[in-house]
Amino acid sequence: MLSHKFTVTTDELLSLTKVSRCLGQLIDQIKNKTLEKIIVLKNNEAEVAIIDLNEYLRLKSIADQAELMEINHIVEGRKDIPLESYISLNDMLAKTDAHRKIRVN
Repeated sequence: MLSHKFTVTTDELLSLTKVSRCLGQLIDQIKNKTLEKIIVLKNNEAEVAIIDLNEYLRLKSIADQAELMEINHIVEGRKDIPLESYISLNDMLAKTDAHRKIRVN
């Protein structure tokens, strides 16, 4: 099930059968920018999108940058946490081991 709404033309919405028959032509249309994307339907459900490689790389770069920004935000937020609040790896492993023993017994 799709979690985002998007706009698609009837030319861009194709069955898997149609795509498999005309893949070469469809790729040419995407490369030539006569089609922006192809939404492939399988059992009348949108399954995948076919887009230009440069557009995919642009979108991937944006997603990667957003992920780095999120990680940076988390790291920046942790700078204000006092060191006394942290637990060592050995202590954490010991506590985890203790919890495992309690569950088993």
